Amino acid sequence: MDFYKMQSPPPWDIHLSLDEMHPLVKSARAFAIEAHGTQTYSWKWKPQPYVRHLDHTVSLVQHSYPDEINAQIVGYLHDVIEDTSRTYDDILREFGSVIADNVLLCSDKVGLDRDDSKALTNAAFARADDLIYEPALRAKAADRLANWGLSLEDGKTKKCARYLAEYPSFREAIARPLNSKLIDELEVVNDQAHRNLQDIKHRFST
Repeated sequence: MDFYKMQSPPPWDIHLSLDEMHPLVKSARAFAIEAHGTQTYSWKWKPQPYVRHLDHTVSLVQHSYPDEINAQIVGYLHDVIEDTSRTYDDILREFGSVIADNVLLCSDKVGLDRDDSKALTNAAFARADDLIYEPALRAKAADRLANWGLSLEDGKTKKCARYLAEYPSFREAIARPLNSKLIDELEVVNDQAHRNLQDIKHRFST
């Protein structure tokens, strides 16, 4: 079996099997690769093709909810509207309204600054109907878990502190029984980030 394995796997050591991937998920992956083009993602302090982050996100969804195809599709597409020239209508034509609506929900809303944007996005998730937006609720949790977990591994203190500060409102907005497995993983990362930050503060105060 040919596995795509992250070069620096998180503590839960997730594997993503491209060979066994559902055809629709493969289509979403190909669409995302084309849409993100030359965009990169910092992995172990080195720029990598953006699909590395998307693979990581989807592997977390797949690990917790292996039969949830729509959540995996949204996991691949979750940054397309926000970060590329592709639009809601492009996703609608390729994947239908359910996927397009969920990707739109995942996209950060335009605000005056990051705090305002995150507040608007959290408010949209807090209003989201569980039955309609189950894929987005799972993909968004996996996205934050991928970003925060890697930042923690890489020792990116500022990013970890930012995620730590944002976590209470983020959790309040997206936590549901339907994504509880991913929220549980986020709680582990949150606790570790809190301990690391306290250690750093202690070192600088002594």
